[in-house]
Amino acid sequence: MYDIETLGREKATSRACQLETLLLVISDCEISGHERDNLIDLARDISGDIATFMLEQDKKGALNG
Repeated sequence: MYDIETLGREKATSRACQLETLLLVISDCEISGHERDNLIDLARDISGDIATFMLEQDKKGALNG
């Protein structure tokens, strides 16, 4: 996972695109069970990064707003 301090808006957008691509590969391609499990783990890590970034942005917005 990325350090949340280094995950800016551009990086979060990039990670969201990576997640979309991973989900397409997982759903549309025939891959072995082990490879599929690894891709699912990676997708979970990426979604966690994005969720953490979004929560931090909400927290910053609440403090500033």
